[in-house]
Amino acid sequence: MIIKKFEEQVEIFAEKPAVISENKELTYRELNDYANLLAYEILEYERILVGDEKKQNVALLFEHSPDMIVGVIGTLKAGKVYVPLDINYPGNRLIYMLENSEACLVLTNNNNLSLAEQLVGKATNGGAQDLKILNIDTLT
Repeated sequence: MIIKKFEEQVEIFAEKPAVISENKELTYRELNDYANLLAYEILEYERILVGDEKKQNVALLFEHSPDMIVGVIGTLKAGKVYVPLDINYPGNRLIYMLENSEACLVLTNNNNLSLAEQLVGKATNGGAQDLKILNIDTLT
């Protein structure tokens, strides 16, 4: 339902700004295209690395930025559940959230890649051995 409503807005406001921050501005069309690419990559990850076992939870490790919005929409378009991780939380709390959520993938960007690598390296149960990182900055 959310994605359908979003895509209706893309049709109406394609070239209008959808997300504006200090460093980046995305139109509805750009946001949709970027989210579609991310959804495809999430599903490719699942197909290649996970196989027949469907994983539902995708962790999002971003600052408050357009990348977080892309992550949310891309994850929903892939039919997955997103687990937002606040980069300001203590490391132990983030590790607990990763393990408890049984996330199969951590979406992040260049700004938070080091933190993502640390967290994945320390997460030990709840399926964390299968936990991978996807840097969305490599998609564009």
